[in-house]
Amino acid sequence: VGPLAKGVEPRQLTIAVMPEPMLPDVTAHADCHDALKHTIELLAAAGHRVEEMEMSPDQEVADAFGRVWSVVASQVALEDEEEDEESLEPFTRYMRDRGRAVSGRQLHAALTTFRGIGQMLTDLIFEVYDVILTPTLAQPPALIGEFTTDTDANANFDRMTAFMPYTPLYNITGLPAVTVPVHWNDQGLPIGVMLGGRYGDEATLTALAAQLQSAAGELGRRPEIW
Repeated sequence: VGPLAKGVEPRQLTIAVMPEPMLPDVTAHADCHDALKHTIELLAAAGHRVEEMEMSPDQEVADAFGRVWSVVASQVALEDEEEDEESLEPFTRYMRDRGRAVSGRQLHAALTTFRGIGQMLTDLIFEVYDVILTPTLAQPPALIGEFTTDTDANANFDRMTAFMPYTPLYNITGLPAVTVPVHWNDQGLPIGVMLGGRYGDEATLTALAAQLQSAAGELGRRPEIW
């Protein structure tokens, strides 16, 4: 984002920090909290006002996201539905089967929930704050195959959900967001944070992300395992 925002400094912003996800029984890894803490220090040093905020976990929202995600998977067209379906990854077939079981009323309810959350954030959160700051993921980068080794598709789904519980907030609302690599853990792996903003306010996020990247430094590093 640096070249996009070159020479543009964000104004002093009021930033809400949400350390924990809205997903029940999921907490962020210590590395992700370290990245968040480091980011808060960088933002405060740049003159921004940072305050912690908590949003109550909501299983109903998580279930709605799972329904819509599966419906989207089920609607991807295949040239030969019967033959090509068998060639799909087991998890993809699992999601398509889930999607076919979602009723029209359930889909409508889920989409209505999404719209309500977007409106709530607009009316309540973004009336007070300019940006929401969270970890990007709840865990450090995963190993290749980590979400496909289990033959239990339900278990894979739960592991994926626990791995990325912050990003769905922007999937379901359509609010703009950007992830910024600001931290490295003891294993030399990059840990990012995510900035979310008001509808149509990508300019603020781009400028703030560029400022954060510049302050974090060492952007050319690569994990040793690469």
